[in-house]
Amino acid sequence: MVVVLLMIGASAFHSGGKLSHSSVRQLGITHRTSSARMGGPSGLPRMPIAGWKYTQPFNPSMEYEERIATLYRDLEITLGTTDKPNERLALAAVRKLPDLINPQASSRWVFFRSKDILVSKLGSEQAAISLMSNRPDLLLCPRYDGLSPSLQAMLEPQELAATTSKRGPGAQPLLIAGTALVVGAAALVATSGLS
Repeated sequence: MVVVLLMIGASAFHSGGKLSHSSVRQLGITHRTSSARMGGPSGLPRMPIAGWKYTQPFNPSMEYEERIATLYRDLEITLGTTDKPNERLALAAVRKLPDLINPQASSRWVFFRSKDILVSKLGSEQAAISLMSNRPDLLLCPRYDGLSPSLQAMLEPQELAATTSKRGPGAQPLLIAGTALVVGAAALVATSGLS
């Protein structure tokens, strides 16, 4: 096995550092997907080639872009599970609403937060996935800390208040903490005579 690895490594070195498909097969490295994908075995997120045509309005060259593929991958996870992403539902959602994978119009954090909210509201992950796949607009918001207006409209006032309170401290407490830090540092400098 070591000899085979050395031979494959030498072959890859002479071919510009790329492993051929036959070399990868010899190593026993295989990854099967249900469709051809752009991104490949480089560790970058992959996306079905069939989905790239929906990126043309915001990605005119339709070339691979990691931010788009990342949104697609996270949409697959949102419409499935972490262990079993759902490519079929993700592609259908992108077909209905291509902006889901537009980095200027969408946020992966909104996908995850929206799913959590819907699971809590509907009582099951399957019910939340079914609703999101039928209404992908529930997942669309460009701000990472925002929610879709469609999802906000579905929530009762107390549910909406609970989701906004879970987002962490707002700007005002952060500003107060920053001011206290600067004042404390100034006092330290003044008392230690470092000025």
